[in-house]
Amino acid sequence: MQNLLVSLFLCSLFIGISCNRTTLKESRSPNEVLALENLSDSIEHKLSTIEGTFAVQFSSIDRPGLNLSINADSVFHAASTMKTAVLYEILKQHELGNKLLSDSLLVGNRFTSIVDGSSYSMQVSEDSEAALYEFLGEKKTVLELAELMITQSSNLATNILMETYRGPQVTQSMREIGAFDIQVLRGVEDLKAFNAGRNNETTARDLWILFKELATGTSLTTESKTIALDILSKQEFNDMFPAKLPFGTRVEHKTGWITGVHHDSGIIHMPNGESFILVFLSKNAPDRSRVQETAAEIALMFYNFLTEYPDWNIELKNSGLVNLKDLDSSIIVHLAYSTVDNILGYDAYGSLEDAYLREEAAVKLVEAQKMLLAHNPNLRLYIFDAARPRRIQQQLWDNSELPVSERSKYIANPERGSIHNFGMAVDLGIYDIDSGLLDMGTKFDDFTEVSHITKEDSLVENGLLTNNQLTNRKLLREIMVAAGFQTLATEWWHFDAMERSRTKELFSIIE
Repeated sequence: MQNLLVSLFLCSLFIGISCNRTTLKESRSPNEVLALENLSDSIEHKLSTIEGTFAVQFSSIDRPGLNLSINADSVFHAASTMKTAVLYEILKQHELGNKLLSDSLLVGNRFTSIVDGSSYSMQVSEDSEAALYEFLGEKKTVLELAELMITQSSNLATNILMETYRGPQVTQSMREIGAFDIQVLRGVEDLKAFNAGRNNETTARDLWILFKELATGTSLTTESKTIALDILSKQEFNDMFPAKLPFGTRVEHKTGWITGVHHDSGIIHMPNGESFILVFLSKNAPDRSRVQETAAEIALMFYNFLTEYPDWNIELKNSGLVNLKDLDSSIIVHLAYSTVDNILGYDAYGSLEDAYLREEAAVKLVEAQKMLLAHNPNLRLYIFDAARPRRIQQQLWDNSELPVSERSKYIANPERGSIHNFGMAVDLGIYDIDSGLLDMGTKFDDFTEVSHITKEDSLVENGLLTNNQLTNRKLLREIMVAAGFQTLATEWWHFDAMERSRTKELFSIIE
């Protein structure tokens, strides 16, 4: 048994440190960070029990900085994963007008070795697709051959295409998108080149770069990228990444295998609309079935991780909420739980930077902003928090330093749910564009009696609240109440857009 990725032990195995093993946005939820650490450990353990050397590269398409790398810069025989690079080149040349997808190529079986220029032929017994051999001497379009190259991993189709789309040309295009280690040198079954060690090579990182370009890059048009991803989604070899994913999961991928080498690489789409890129490479791995099963398990592990720790932008949109900035961009949004400056002491929302509400609440808030601007054009509503998923509410409850007897005064029990959890409450202050936030006497989420609106007169009398601070609070309340919101006795910043009983009748909790 070979030890897993010996090189890993030469660098740090900690999250976000050297070797780029894992990177997360700083100050994310400790639960999320721990979960990703555990995921890394689990993957490494799985791979350590299999003979061979392995590489893994994962990243979320929707959450920049959320990635995990294991041995991602080590070089592997590319096998059929090089066909994705050829597909990219085909689409690039189509866009340049040099060779269109509708153009025809002769189906032949004589190819030129890169070693000495001698010819060689493919053996149908060594190919994963046999039907194309029945069309020798006839013509197929570039698109038809490209589809066979990917969906059935046809080696004959690949070599026919590479007579036009030469390896050096393909490799140069990879360099242009930042993939500096992919080498496309030769056609399939060029045995002279193979024996001379002149092989197509790749790294997990470079395949990740290629799929990222197909997903979000700008080097190809949207139409071309759509064609590529549609072809990749129809691959017929699905015993690796797709094998254990929920039925119907869209996977746009390309496998590759030769003796001791088993790869998969592509894009996996979540039910909520989030997507991630995953690359799995292996070499010196004789147990093909076990490697395939492990790759499938790793894909499922990442799928489950993103399910457990979702992108709240996507989740809130899918829950039918509206983004406040789409209704009124003059409202200032600075979510406290997307920073470390909150009672949790960490970023609980991750990539969420915008405020979401039910439309009924959002419309009222837009009206409040209009009233505030009419009162003073220098003033703006300033959002601390809006819709809040119940699992974040659970974190607030579990991590509060308040005694349980006092906790419910300021934090709704997640079992019951806060109006925030329905998307019908907002926490906010008022911002002066010349001087900053108006002084309300306390900061947001100050859990003392100074935050109570029912004790303000006595607070002023006892010198705990100034007249100016009280005036600012009253202005906020007057505006919000006039727009249809209800106050909360213990928090000057909190306003409900609808009474609890009616809210529960009309809406579901955002989990």
